[in-house]
Amino acid sequence: MTTKITVSLSDETAGYVRAHAPEGNVSAFIDRLIRRQITLDAAKQLAAAGYRPDLDGEGDAW
Repeated sequence: MTTKITVSLSDETAGYVRAHAPEGNVSAFIDRLIRRQITLDAAKQLAAAGYRPDLDGEGDAW
């Protein structure tokens, strides 16, 4: 199943995306940023709940 969403970016974030996204691949770049943030948020929630506190930030290297 595919769900389409609309994302509003601040001017600062939009500039970052324009500067770092491969040409013609902005959607994939934004998708990767969103997935990364979701993963980091989940790790932080698990760490706050006492599960493997060392997970916070793990795997966030690009």
